[in-house]
Amino acid sequence: LIASDVPGNSSWLHKEQNALFFPASNAQALANCIERLIENPAMADVMGKRNREKVEAEFDNQKFLETYASFYTGLILKNKRT
Repeated sequence: LIASDVPGNSSWLHKEQNALFFPASNAQALANCIERLIENPAMADVMGKRNREKVEAEFDNQKFLETYASFYTGLILKNKRT
């Protein structure tokens, strides 16, 4: 729900939709994000649900294994053709 505003985080988290961002190394901004969620538990609940749905849809372990198997199978087949 709260993440530092660095490229890796912003590539899969979306401001105000499923995360609050704070500038890296800015403790006061982090504290402000925490305070905002404490004061608005409904926002925290919605963001938490969105993140849970995203993780279940995109980071399912079986899907992860199938994606890697497909990737490596493609590499093997490509190498056999060359």
